[in-house]
Amino acid sequence: MITKAKAANPKRTDRIVFTVATILISLFVFTFFLRFSTLNENYRASFTAMMDGTAHRPFVTRVLIPWLTMITGMLLPAGVENSIREWIGNSQFFSVILALYHVSADRGVEAVISLFWQYVSLIGYYFAFKSLLLSVFDLSEKKADGLTLLSTLGLLPLMLFGYIYDLPALFLCTLAFSAIAANQMILYLTAFTLAIINKETSIVLIIPSILLFWNTDKPVISKALLGVVLQIMIFLSIRIPLVIHFRQNPGLFVEPHLKTHLEGIINYPLYGFAVIALFSCLTVLFLDKWRQKPALVNLGMISGAVLMVLFLYGGMPQEFRVFYEVISVVLMSVMQTLSMRWKCGIGTKALSTEDFIRSVKLIIHHKN
Repeated sequence: MITKAKAANPKRTDRIVFTVATILISLFVFTFFLRFSTLNENYRASFTAMMDGTAHRPFVTRVLIPWLTMITGMLLPAGVENSIREWIGNSQFFSVILALYHVSADRGVEAVISLFWQYVSLIGYYFAFKSLLLSVFDLSEKKADGLTLLSTLGLLPLMLFGYIYDLPALFLCTLAFSAIAANQMILYLTAFTLAIINKETSIVLIIPSILLFWNTDKPVISKALLGVVLQIMIFLSIRIPLVIHFRQNPGLFVEPHLKTHLEGIINYPLYGFAVIALFSCLTVLFLDKWRQKPALVNLGMISGAVLMVLFLYGGMPQEFRVFYEVISVVLMSVMQTLSMRWKCGIGTKALSTEDFIRSVKLIIHHKN
């Protein structure tokens, strides 16, 4: 009994260390996000307009944080809400926070609640990413802890622009990838549904989710198609009512920015170089020893390629934050590519791309 207790202590200590490190690093990242991402500065998607449902399209249709903020506020006892309001009013610290968040003091309680949910999303990302690493790669828990915290470096470049729905997108899509890797369909569909409520571009998750409905030994194409149809139905059942409800709001549901991108590339060579470098990096990461990489990672990279097209057509120049949905698999692809190059390869325990392709060939040969 004593021996078992002693053996268990190091693992418990590791978990405590990881949790404390995660909280400290996440506070730094969240402060960076709040300080540099110009949250709520865009008048078309100001905090008040997002909460009141008067923001421009397409921003106003991204309702997860506004809904969570509203529901949480309704559940708060009046005494607690008044205490928070008084606390905010008497705190110089929160005056600075509200200024960075571009929110007036009269919406202070809502601001604090929305920031809470965004911070919870960031914390959730770290635990979801660690779970994803352990499901896909053959890693010790300590190495997974280190790589998870190191992934922070991949998040910071995306945080130079931001909106209140960015961190929930990061968390929910990483959780969805983790659910696919662990073959947890209910968890995946829950994460997918919340991700779609948060932002419509999360539909790119459908591509890697094929693995949830795929049996490599006896692949059945109809089952995979059924999974795709199910998710499309979830997407339409969420987005169509939102489109109808906000149809009178100013703006467009899809803003064309291809011309703006082309002008930016021509007039600002540094931006053009950044776009070309980003596209080149995604291509190299996808092609480098791609057959050896997990199918989940490569299918996620295909989702990233789709987001790249959407970014060039409908995204604002320099707002690379649109890749939050796939940043987890991009980072995993980077990790595995570097480990192969440095000959310290990270072992995988998930379905490889080569085995996935082989199972696809089984269907083709069976039909022939």
